[in-house]
Parts: sequence; structure tokens; C-alpha cells
Amino acid sequence: MAVRLMVYIGMLYQDLIKSKAIAEDGKLPAVLPLVLYNGEDRWTAKKEISELIAPFPFGMKKYCPHLEYLVMDECHDYSDEELTSKLKNLAAILFQLEKSRTKSETQEALVLLKRWLKGVPKSLSLAFRTWIRRVKLPRHLPDVDLPEFVDLPELENMLAVTTDNWLEQSRDEGRKEGRKEGRKEGEAFMLIQVLENKFGSLNAETQAIISRLNETRLLVCLKRSFTAKTVQEAIDESFQA
Repeated sequence: MAVRLMVYIGMLYQDLIKSKAIAEDGKLPAVLPLVLYNGEDRWTAKKEISELIAPFPFGMKKYCPHLEYLVMDECHDYSDEELTSKLKNLAAILFQLEKSRTKSETQEALVLLKRWLKGVPKSLSLAFRTWIRRVKLPRHLPDVDLPEFVDLPELENMLAVTTDNWLEQSRDEGRKEGRKEGRKEGEAFMLIQVLENKFGSLNAETQAIISRLNETRLLVCLKRSFTAKTVQEAIDESFQA
């Protein structure tokens, strides 16, 4: 890891120099090498790169490269209490998202994340969205085709829908069949809520159209609603039906 981080930092500095995105005094920005770790075993890798290099000949030791990184070990260095109340920063929120196993736990962490991301560079916000979309959600929704999302509010809407669907899919087939009609009503209600949250109140005619959709069509419209620019675009096929 020490070697990898040295390479990453070197590439970052090269890119900053090439793009001339450095301070007026010509100095490169300070970089904190940080590893967020949530493995079951304790972190044992060397943290200082000089410890991985054979001893330099006498008189040349000062030329040995040095780079030490910080490890935040979620499972062994921080309790649940520290992550939720004492350690109030983006790293703690990332750990909370990692440890969340239910929809409500994930949503609570997202609320905190939105607060912390206010005013931060867009690149940091994008990094969190990308991680949630490509790492976090696929762990819990392996068979769901997850749409792209632009911001965290869209992610919250998508999470509410896809997680509910995932929970339904994982239930016993007999229970699913017995509650099919109730689920359909719930999905119709969810679609209305998502559309109203995005576009404002829906008129009675539009709500009636949504209530007549079958379960398959509701799921299609729910997925489309995250990228649709108008209500009609989200349920276009149902208008044509």
C-alpha cells in the first residue's frame, strides 16, 4: 500500500503541474495519505515506505524515500458510538455507510453526508456518489439495474424504491403472491411520491393513470422517473396505453 500511495501522489502532482493547477508560489499542495480500512483482521501492512526498502549504503541513508500513510481501521479502532456521535467527519460517515445494512441506517447516514458535503469541492461530492453507486448499492442490490443519479436527493429517492423492491424480491414466493395487490398499491404510492418530490403535485387524472398500472409497468416508470425531465416522460408509455 505504501508503494501504491507514493505512486498515486506522484501522479497527482504530475497532473497538477501539467495542468498548471498549483499555487502562485509554485509549491505543490499538501496531501494526507489516508487508508480507510474495514477488514475483519487488523491492518498489518507497513505504513512507512522506507521500511520496505533495503538499507542504503553508509552515508546515503538520507536519500532513502519516505512516505508514511494514516490508517483508519473501522472495526478495531472505532466503536459504533464513536462513529455515530464522537467522530464527526466524512470518514466517519463513510464508515457508517459501509456498516449500514438496512434502508433506514443507510438513509440516516445519507442525511449526515448531505450536510457535510455542503460547500466542499464538487470532486469530493462526485467521489462519494460514485462510490455509493458502484460499490455500496451493488452489495445489497446485486440483481437490480441501478440508474445513474445526479445528486444525493435523487439517490435517496432511488434508494427508497430499489431497496423496497430488493426486499420484496428476497421474500418467500408465497408471501409475495399473497400480498401482490398490496405491493402494487405501495409501488403506485411510491411512484407518485417520487414524481411529486421531483415535479410538484400531480393532478387527479395522472394519479388515476398511475393507479391503473400493473406491477411491471410501475417498476419501469419508477426507474424512468429518476432521469425523466417531465412527469409525462416518466410514464409516457402509460399515457399511450
